[in-house]
Amino acid sequence: MIYKLIILSFFIGMSTNVLAQKHNIGLRTGYNRVGVFFNPNYQFEANNHLLEAGIKAYGYNLFFEKQPVGFRLAYGYHFLGQVQFSFYTSLNFNSFQEQRSISKLLLNEIGVVNGLSYNPSQKWSFRQEIGFGFVSTRSKEINTNNIYSSAYFNFEISFGLVYHFLGM
Repeated sequence: MIYKLIILSFFIGMSTNVLAQKHNIGLRTGYNRVGVFFNPNYQFEANNHLLEAGIKAYGYNLFFEKQPVGFRLAYGYHFLGQVQFSFYTSLNFNSFQEQRSISKLLLNEIGVVNGLSYNPSQKWSFRQEIGFGFVSTRSKEINTNNIYSSAYFNFEISFGLVYHFLGM
């Protein structure tokens, strides 16, 4: 828990930096091997660099029992930026913890996402993303203390809407 607070403090501190030129809020929905997800987030950009912090929740899925909410951190960079279109790539990290009836589960997602942003106005952007990465799971049984781990390839496709509220 403490590392989550440290990382969140880092993002908040960086967002107040005088170089942060754009502050955005966004909502992304998509699908990957775990299931359908929803991701409200806060983003800030400086000199084509993008930092993002938010939460990620799965709707319909075949993995979680109690539908936990996880956190998401991402770093990205905009390439080929123009007025109406820009291409970007980002490195994402998502983490979930779930206390199940007989075990405690930790799920981490690490991936690379490539996206295309369409900017119809100065305040709004529409984003389409496709990515790949790995999912690692670690489960510890409560009664026996047995630990099970697995990792597998993951894909992701998502669509999002972003509102630019400061510093265009």
